[in-house]
Amino acid sequence: MVNVDRYLDSGLVDSVKRSMESVDHLSDADEGAVAAALQLAQMIETQAQNDELSSDAMKTLNTSYQVLQRYLTDLGLTPQGRKNLGLDSGDDEQDGW
Repeated sequence: MVNVDRYLDSGLVDSVKRSMESVDHLSDADEGAVAAALQLAQMIETQAQNDELSSDAMKTLNTSYQVLQRYLTDLGLTPQGRKNLGLDSGDDEQDGW
């Protein structure tokens, strides 16, 4: 079972790093996508801490979340991404959710 409080307390960047470190299928060839996803997670985390975001900044932040989700999926770091890459064993318990 996943400890949700651990992830909420640690922040987005740490959660993305842990996801990347927990898999065996990423290689040096993925370095650019990994770096981009981490940079995007850092940007999102920084912006999300700002209590006074403008309407445009909120739109950008929402779009950034969607882009990060696509990176994570493409890297096989989401259930759908693992399925797309043929890494999903079909065992729903594998994800801990």
